[in-house]
Amino acid sequence: MCAFGSPSTPAPPPPAPPPPEPPQEADEEVRRARDQERRQAMLAAGRRSTILTGGRGLSGEASVSRKTLLGQ
Repeated sequence: MCAFGSPSTPAPPPPAPPPPEPPQEADEEVRRARDQERRQAMLAAGRRSTILTGGRGLSGEASVSRKTLLGQ
């Protein structure tokens, strides 16, 4: 509480500097190396990740029983 008037407000801080620009692809060789790595990783994975059964299909018995009550 001030008896002689309201206190003066401090000056606002200066605005923050703008963020730096994102880095750009510096070299075509870097881009080629990254693409080559990605291609090799895809070839290494092959079709193994998409095949879920063997050549003979499923080896277990089929589940043909029906549920009689909810939750069983």
